[in-house]
Amino acid sequence: MSESPKSDHLPPVEHEASKQLHVDLEKAFGVEKQWTVDLATFPDHLSHDLVPVLSPHKEPNAAQYDRFSSRRKIVITAVLSYVCILPPSSSTSILPAIPEVAAEYGSTGSIIGISNALYMLFMGLSPLFCGSLTQIYGRWPVIVTYKSWRVIFWLQSALAGAATLLIFFLLPETIPHKRSSELQDDAPREKLMKIWGWVNPARPFLLLFRYPNILIVAIASASLVFNMYSLLTPIRYVLNPRFHLDSPMQSGLFYVAPGCGYLLGCLLGGRWADRVVKKWIRKSGTRVPEDRLRSCLASLGIVLPVSMLVYGWSVDRAVGGVPVPVLAMFVQGVAQLFSFPSLNTYCIDVMQSKGRSAEVVASNYMVRYLFTAVGSAVALPAVQGIGVGWFSTISAGFLSCSALLVWATVIWGKDWRAKVDEKKDQRKSERKTCPRLGAQ
Repeated sequence: MSESPKSDHLPPVEHEASKQLHVDLEKAFGVEKQWTVDLATFPDHLSHDLVPVLSPHKEPNAAQYDRFSSRRKIVITAVLSYVCILPPSSSTSILPAIPEVAAEYGSTGSIIGISNALYMLFMGLSPLFCGSLTQIYGRWPVIVTYKSWRVIFWLQSALAGAATLLIFFLLPETIPHKRSSELQDDAPREKLMKIWGWVNPARPFLLLFRYPNILIVAIASASLVFNMYSLLTPIRYVLNPRFHLDSPMQSGLFYVAPGCGYLLGCLLGGRWADRVVKKWIRKSGTRVPEDRLRSCLASLGIVLPVSMLVYGWSVDRAVGGVPVPVLAMFVQGVAQLFSFPSLNTYCIDVMQSKGRSAEVVASNYMVRYLFTAVGSAVALPAVQGIGVGWFSTISAGFLSCSALLVWATVIWGKDWRAKVDEKKDQRKSERKTCPRLGAQ
């Protein structure tokens, strides 16, 4: 059983009140003294804020979050945040230079977009293997590096090298239990069979079809990245003729608007998601993973589609001048980062108790980057074919539909998970009672 969070920070009077609160709540809810979390100051393991929660909610595996000091947690978060910049920046940093790259190799912007899409396609497939490996051998050894073209990607290589050094010297192993420890007494053949069962890329893939909630959140994440790359990929081909720009520097400045939006969204989006979760813990008395998804409904279903329509049609119809698309791209960036924290954290929370968080994240990234590849590949040809207004409308429709699906997950996701788990438990019991059936 996990230990209680320390309450030394409370004055004696408040500490005694906390103990009395335990007794009162046990009586009110009819529960025995089998949960150990201090209800007066419930620590959120994601934000580490002290949250007053008047309910018998127990944080599962709470002890694992106390293994590192606060300073060490800050270092871990800083290193991982830096490393997480590299995958998206390695694909987006080339976007402002697509015309120059195409001219250098006597190609077209569409072909360069497709080559970038292939990179993201394989980036989406890699988590199917890496995600499971982290559960067996730990998270520390799984390090990705990048090689690249010309100055932009020389910079990316330097950043990746710095990330490798930071991981090597500053990042400890964070997984509570390595499954590799279960292999010590097995014969070589048994080890191989177990490892294959654990790292089989079909495992995260099958999660998408067994759990509707996981598939829906993956689709919602896909709609966000499809929208982002649909917006960023054709900027120079769309805005240069619209505003009569004649240099890469001028059109490249338009990337600053969504970048500033991403920065602001990073500072506010996660806090907003935590605030919504705490609100619903107070209401329901327990933590339900689907409650976190409530925080992204407005940004995903309203702000992003509207700003995409404003951007697309203002450029398509040549109205509003420079400020309108710039403001729309800024709002897009903010809304993107108000949506991603909810979806990403849901992937970690929803199957954490089953030890399958890495597989959920892997399945989500697979779908996400498949649609990223599609968005990067089709954006420029589609804009040139049907116009930026109609293509933006398609992207906005995708966002709106995914928001409706996320809303359905908020309402019924918990029941969906329970039904799937119930069927799985039933099949397991049938295999135990009918060995021949299990062998089939």
